[in-house]
Amino acid sequence: MTKLVILCAKFESQEAKKEILAEMEPFLYKCALMYLPIIKRRIVEMDDLMELGHVAILQAIKKYRLDAQMKFSTYAVWCIKRDLRNFVNKQINYYRYIHADLDGDGNINYDDEDQR
Repeated sequence: MTKLVILCAKFESQEAKKEILAEMEPFLYKCALMYLPIIKRRIVEMDDLMELGHVAILQAIKKYRLDAQMKFSTYAVWCIKRDLRNFVNKQINYYRYIHADLDGDGNINYDDEDQR
């Protein structure tokens, strides 16, 4: 991926953004597969992770500095992993709260002891 393509994408070139998204798709898929056990438990959907990853790439395009010492793909993968991790952690916490057994005194009794 050349700096010219990234520069064009920064100036709202739809074709350049599509090219970057297409090139980053394998990296995005690999990052999303890290959460395969959580996907199998149906806490999150793969489509949600892929969509969130596309948004992370578009945000990375806006925030990437062309004079930076790292390649754009390295920066974008870091942004994808950060956003996916934050999303999955929020979903897990929500899932735990929904599936917790609330007793009458306001204490939360989890189904599994190891979920604390």
